[in-house]
Amino acid sequence: MREEWRPVMDWEGFYEVSNSGEVRSLKRFIKHGRGKNAFRLIKERILKPVLSNGHLVVGLCKDRKSRNYGVHVLVLTAFKGSRPPGLEGRHLDGDATNNKIKNLAWGTHLQNMQDKILHGTSKAKLTWREVYYVRCSNKLQFQLAQELGVSRATISLIKARKTYI
Repeated sequence: MREEWRPVMDWEGFYEVSNSGEVRSLKRFIKHGRGKNAFRLIKERILKPVLSNGHLVVGLCKDRKSRNYGVHVLVLTAFKGSRPPGLEGRHLDGDATNNKIKNLAWGTHLQNMQDKILHGTSKAKLTWREVYYVRCSNKLQFQLAQELGVSRATISLIKARKTYI
């Protein structure tokens, strides 16, 4: 696959992102200090992402304001368009650090959770059978929590269908 670079949406002229998941800062002059000639050259360079909650994140800066972005979101936005309402970025192979465009897609939260289960990267403590058992049970929540080794809050969220969708 040949590397292709596209501007980062809303950061055109400042940053670009590639289909291989790299983000680069573009060469430019920025205001630095006071006076007419108070400018500093920013050289073009590949940004070094940091790991945050399992995802690679970069900090982008413009007009003395900075913001952190997931690299996967930047790649998806540049190559697949703006995030459709209600969708989130999915890593199709289960590796949240693989930000190549062929590994990314917009999808629902449910699809993302199913991907995590499929790839074994889910932090879920209960199986779907245990979730079904909780939802059908007439036992008290604290009894179910003790029986399954989770918190009462987890049982409450399962019964309210706010987790384990």
